[in-house]
This record gives sequence, structure tokens and C-alpha cells, in this order.
Amino acid sequence: PVDLSGKSLRVVIRFRLDRSGSISDVVIETSSGNGYYDDAGRRAVLKAGRVTPFPPEMTDPNQDTHFSFTVGEEAG
Repeated sequence: PVDLSGKSLRVVIRFRLDRSGSISDVVIETSSGNGYYDDAGRRAVLKAGRVTPFPPEMTDPNQDTHFSFTVGEEAG
């Protein structure tokens, strides 16, 4: 289902991390144009479930974060 025409695909996923390390509000911020690839990126973020909690010196209650997934020639 991923485009095999040789062009690259890039999707940007936005999500919120809270102090405890939980992930919420996962959305596709920039679509790759391929729904299957976009959904795979969203599922990858959701599958993480939790990340390391914020360090004590970080006082923010949450942090909005962006993660991009790229496949094809632009991928490093």
C-alpha cells in the first residue's frame, strides 16, 4: 500500500506529552498523501504508549511534540 513509484513520503505526527510520560492528542499534522503511510506513523506514536517522565527541573505540565517519518530518497 505504500507508494512504490520511487518518490519519498513524509508524514508529520503531532502529539502531547504530559509530565508522567503519557502520550495523548495524536494527530496527523502534515499528510504524506498516502493514507496507509500516515496511519502507520500515527500507530507508531500510539504504540509507544509512554515515554520517560519529565525531569524535575522541567516544570511544564505538558509539551506538544512533532515527529516526522520519512521513507524514500529524502530519508537519511
